[in-house]
Amino acid sequence: KGFGFLNDIDAELIVTFLQNEHPQTIAVTLAYIPAAKAAEVIKLLPKDLAKEVTLRMAKMERTSPDAVLEISRVLRKKYDEYRYQGQSSSKAGGLNALIDIMAHLSGDQEKQLIDYFETTMPQIADEIRSRIFTFENVLTLTNTEMRILIDEINNDYMISKALKGAGDEIRFKFFRNMSKNRATDIMQEMEAMGPVRLSEIQEARDNIVRVMRQLHDNGVISLRKEKEKYIE
Repeated sequence: KGFGFLNDIDAELIVTFLQNEHPQTIAVTLAYIPAAKAAEVIKLLPKDLAKEVTLRMAKMERTSPDAVLEISRVLRKKYDEYRYQGQSSSKAGGLNALIDIMAHLSGDQEKQLIDYFETTMPQIADEIRSRIFTFENVLTLTNTEMRILIDEINNDYMISKALKGAGDEIRFKFFRNMSKNRATDIMQEMEAMGPVRLSEIQEARDNIVRVMRQLHDNGVISLRKEKEKYIE
């Protein structure tokens, strides 16, 4: 019932909702929608991700009702946001265009624009920040910047929760920039905490993004739109 709204949505759109989710989340979702629709989605996923998802589906045992409900709520929220953007197309289109333009601005120019919106339209400033700065931005940091971020967070429980369900690349980014003992402690904490609500994971990630943004605004680190190659 919770996933019923996906039945009438094109597979391409479902993929956009799922592509950044953990493979287990995708596997659970596909198990709750019609088989034909699920097959379309699998065909559209990147090959490696599709293999991982189908493997998890094959091994999947009974998923707790709370976890299923939470996943459906998160996807429903994404769908509602998508519909809202469609209904407010002129506003969303303008904001999308602005964000695309900002991707080509220098860090100083970007900050000036956000500061301007902060004083004139705070809600727009918050939306721009949420679209520009995401948890995945950690992948654009140099190792030195990543170590600064980790030291600034100084909360292993928050990191453990934020890394629940995160991809291997993001986990590796954190673990390679801390001591082996600390990385081991965090991995053990992740395992010990068991299932975690997606909303709690998102809250932990949002807190880390806020720290990143503050360091960026203070000129301590530089958040980039995409990964660049560095020699360190």
